Amino acid sequence: MKITSSFGLCLLCLLTACARHIVHANFGTPPSIEIGCDAKMLSSSSGQGSLSGVVSDPSGAIIANATVTTCVQGALRSTKTNGAGAFSFSGLPFGTYSVTVSSQGFAQAKINGLTVNPGSSASTAITLKVGAVSSPVMVTATNAPEETPKLPPFPVDPPFASTHMQLPPFPKMQARTPHSLGDYDQAISGALEQLGYVTKGYFYYPGGFALATRLEQIKPDGESLNPPDRFSKLPPAPKLFSVDYLRHIFIPRTGYFRIIVFIITNQAIQESDQPPTVDIAEGWPDHGVSRLPSRIAKMLAVQDETVNVYVYEFDNTTAGNVSDLTLLTESTIAPNVPLLDAEQHLRESHLWAALGLP
Repeated sequence: MKITSSFGLCLLCLLTACARHIVHANFGTPPSIEIGCDAKMLSSSSGQGSLSGVVSDPSGAIIANATVTTCVQGALRSTKTNGAGAFSFSGLPFGTYSVTVSSQGFAQAKINGLTVNPGSSASTAITLKVGAVSSPVMVTATNAPEETPKLPPFPVDPPFASTHMQLPPFPKMQARTPHSLGDYDQAISGALEQLGYVTKGYFYYPGGFALATRLEQIKPDGESLNPPDRFSKLPPAPKLFSVDYLRHIFIPRTGYFRIIVFIITNQAIQESDQPPTVDIAEGWPDHGVSRLPSRIAKMLAVQDETVNVYVYEFDNTTAGNVSDLTLLTESTIAPNVPLLDAEQHLRESHLWAALGLP
């Protein structure tokens, strides 16, 4: 009796295996390969982030409508690449993820080790090889995001500024699609460095990043002073052994100073009603990081990013010490003295032209 039962069980297993073989022989391997749910996540209370990327073929052409799958808290989650070959998963708990990408006519690819941090995004570029669907091709570590410094946050409600504006679209970037947050950084930081703004600080801002320049001394019309007076906290010194020189020592002249903050985001900005102290504003470049981390630079920009400029102009009306500088606003500026607007500051600093704005 035991022999008969064992024989029956073996016969059933053999028939099942044969059936599976016949299905695959007649219909081929199904286009969707089973993906294990192996994401390593920390507690969802640690915060949420996002995961995005772009899919292309070996020639660099984007692949639209590709299927991208990842695992979120034990459940598979899929999306399709858009017309720009981009995909995105939002609301992901803090953790390490894998994504698998498939598209008709291409070999399936899988990339591991994508770490999502709270309030930030992991981003990658995936190249699909031409070929039939088969076992997932592991993407090499060169496609994984490199470890980069963590960005300190900039206030979500930026401190009250002397003036601010939203910049028109950059002409050079309008012809390039898709583009990334790194493209915005290249345009802005390139213009800044071209004009001597070498020291700057990067911050995290929801939906993008913020970039603050070093405190510089300017003329009343907004034009930057020439070195070495430009980045000095004191007004420009007159010639030695003159009446003006003695006056400079004992009665420092009035000076004007400026800090420019660029905020690139796809979210609405609500400015605070509290201005920053000079010490806080002057410390922005030191408190930020010196370059935009690659995990943020690689993030694909969506259609509604804006570049916002906040100008903090200070007036030295007392002893010439930086701690005595006062933020210029409509309520603090001297009567009958016009307050420069943001566009005037950018034009007089030559940043408007360096950014290619009309």
